[in-house]
Amino acid sequence: VIAVEPLKGLAIGAALDLIAAHLWWDHLLPFEMASYPIPDDTAVTSRHELSGHGLGFSGGLLWKAFPWLQAGVRFRQRIACGLVGWNTFQPFAESWYTTVPGPYGGATPLTNVLNRFYATQEVKGETAIPREIAFGIAVRPVRRLSLNLDVQWDRWSDLGRWEYRSVNAGGD
Repeated sequence: VIAVEPLKGLAIGAALDLIAAHLWWDHLLPFEMASYPIPDDTAVTSRHELSGHGLGFSGGLLWKAFPWLQAGVRFRQRIACGLVGWNTFQPFAESWYTTVPGPYGGATPLTNVLNRFYATQEVKGETAIPREIAFGIAVRPVRRLSLNLDVQWDRWSDLGRWEYRSVNAGGD
């Protein structure tokens, strides 16, 4: 952060904003294969885990108009954060003990069948911290009382879709 006071009562500040993100989430993927005799409730847990960094700028202005009145404004630009990580798959524990017909005859644990369809894969995506503008005013009508009003406008509605894609989409 760099701040200067070019005029008495007027301060200007600027900063580089470094963000670090670590996201993870799990969801269930039902496994259905009409031509293969598997239990109806077979599912696999899909876990995404991604990390990344972003760099942006913010700046502000503080004006002490009178000893009893201060006003300020702050701006932060949208900060994009590229994310990279892994999508791993974990069959339910019951699939180790459930046997199904093997692809070459005999019986095999259901987990062996599921592992043929789900393999750990690298994924990429992007998210962002939205642009933000804030304004505040502070009034001190008497020595022991301070009244503050802050207004903040951000663009969370512009966040957009979270899309994470396999680095190897369409490949092995």
